Amino acid sequence: MSKEQSVNLLPYELNIIMAGLNSLSLRDETKLNKEYGSVSALYNKIYSAWERSGDKDVKVPSQFEPSY
Repeated sequence: MSKEQSVNLLPYELNIIMAGLNSLSLRDETKLNKEYGSVSALYNKIYSAWERSGDKDVKVPSQFEPSY
């Protein structure tokens, strides 16, 4: 029996995860659904945490901006 773990994430980190979930291919989404459960349920759970975070206009710190 596994316990659900809690992880503290900043709003921009939640944005990155939500963007990744939104860009999954159908094949990847199907695989994740089989192995871990509904991707849409995970997205909704992360979105709820993002809404509770309060500061939705947080800028990504420069050390985390892509270098390309």
